[in-house]
Amino acid sequence: CIERELTRLVMADKAILTNYRILTSIKGIGPVNAWMAIAYTENFTSFTDGRKYAVYAGVVPFKTRSGTSIKKKDRVSNIANKELKQELNQAAKTAMQHDPEIKAYATRKLEKKPYPLVLNNVKFKLILRMFSLVKRKEKYVEEYLRSA
Repeated sequence: CIERELTRLVMADKAILTNYRILTSIKGIGPVNAWMAIAYTENFTSFTDGRKYAVYAGVVPFKTRSGTSIKKKDRVSNIANKELKQELNQAAKTAMQHDPEIKAYATRKLEKKPYPLVLNNVKFKLILRMFSLVKRKEKYVEEYLRSA
């Protein structure tokens, strides 16, 4: 089975295993999302930050402007990695259900914004969370207290 083989490969490399455990500690990010993030980022060495990875995944909207005549709505790129984007879609939906912080954020945003936009914002939050935690080499802590 492919999943067993991927698990075996992850267990064989200590650096990959560390990042895999960090990623799967985030609510919404499961084994498939963790494997894909590690594979596409080459264990977080080919992308320097989460924003560049978000552009690659097709989560960041771009402006369409041309002087004063053409002003279209911001849209995500059509040439993004659609497989990666779809897996992030599932992660975002799961996080919106099970992560209290993201659930509160989504509920607040859904009062004024359409669902696809909020879902896209949650995907971006998850990507930034993944890169931040891997950079700091820390697992996700749900009850983290912020200073005011």
